[in-house]
Amino acid sequence: MVDRWVVETVPSTRFPVYTRANVGEVFPDPVTPLSFSSMFKNAEGLQGAETGFRDAYVRMGAFSHDELDPDNPVFLGVFGGYCYLNASAMRLLGARAPGMTAQDIDDQFFG
Repeated sequence: MVDRWVVETVPSTRFPVYTRANVGEVFPDPVTPLSFSSMFKNAEGLQGAETGFRDAYVRMGAFSHDELDPDNPVFLGVFGGYCYLNASAMRLLGARAPGMTAQDIDDQFFG
């Protein structure tokens, strides 16, 4: 078992590639425990930003709840205190969206 800092998530094994691109502008500094508990995960479960991503992408039909880890954030991760965006999930969104490609997502999110 790996001990994790209080402000850290478990990396997704299904969607393993993360990036600081784009999200580094919103969270340029280490994530505080208060931000983490309101935006990512706390004792009551997933919170804020993660649930927003999930709801939006499931409603759009890009993902199903069955594909997403019910206990850990998928679309955002916090590693070493810094927030990361899940590039694997974002690129899959591009591949599944009508008229889009993974490259389109790369261009929009990551420049």
